[in-house]
Amino acid sequence: VVQKFEPDKVVVFSIASDVTEILNFPWEALLLPNGETIGIHPGYAVQRCIPSLATQTRFSFAASTPLRVLFMASAPDEFPSPPAKQEEEIFIKALHAMTPINLHVVTNRDRQSLIQAIRQWHPHVVHLAGPALIQGTMGFFAFEESTGQADVRSATEIAEEILCPSGAGLLVVSGREIGKPPPVAATGSLCQGIIASGRFPMAMTWPESLSSIESVPFLQTFYSQLATGFAVHHALTQARATIATIEGCLSWILAALYAQENKQPSFTRIYEEHTHETR
Repeated sequence: VVQKFEPDKVVVFSIASDVTEILNFPWEALLLPNGETIGIHPGYAVQRCIPSLATQTRFSFAASTPLRVLFMASAPDEFPSPPAKQEEEIFIKALHAMTPINLHVVTNRDRQSLIQAIRQWHPHVVHLAGPALIQGTMGFFAFEESTGQADVRSATEIAEEILCPSGAGLLVVSGREIGKPPPVAATGSLCQGIIASGRFPMAMTWPESLSSIESVPFLQTFYSQLATGFAVHHALTQARATIATIEGCLSWILAALYAQENKQPSFTRIYEEHTHETR
């Protein structure tokens, strides 16, 4: 489905399917008739959505700044993930000098601490770094308990218990276990399940650890674009284009945006006050 939204005049390529394998296909690598790649072309956006989704949540926004980003890294003992402290330090360093961004890091790393921080901080973006899992076609995220054990939660649980009450507009999921390939299917299924719940508008995957050479320039570009008022799909395209210039880098293909069907995959701007109503 190709749609053109105003006022951005961006052609949106929407992949609507309830088949996980289809949604996980690297659509961003498609070539346009002129030979340019759709995933890094500023005139195009790619989004994945669930067909005929009965949206249960409405979001309304009032424009303002700064952008509030809430970050939490998880590294349960059962998974060979990069140390959570290391991921936190990289993320803080990457966004430290950016304005207008207010960054809050949840250092306790357990799910309840995240919920409490969301209630106090009211973020626009929630960014989770840690192990993403898949069972069948269901996506999961492994939070870290105070004991170091994993607290595994499904996409539906995350949407209903954490994201829907938060009033945030975007979830970003990143992470990659040491010595393993990028968890494309797991992060994709996690975001797919969150959107399929009908309780949250947008989720984005970046299936790489923050310590990878591509992550810092990718995240700096993405968040700087968001913070200055650009739409999510524009920020993502610019971030892909930034790391596509790195010799031998193919990770830009991995970043994917999931959004509710028939909705522009973006904030028109980044917003200070936002409310949600559940039908």
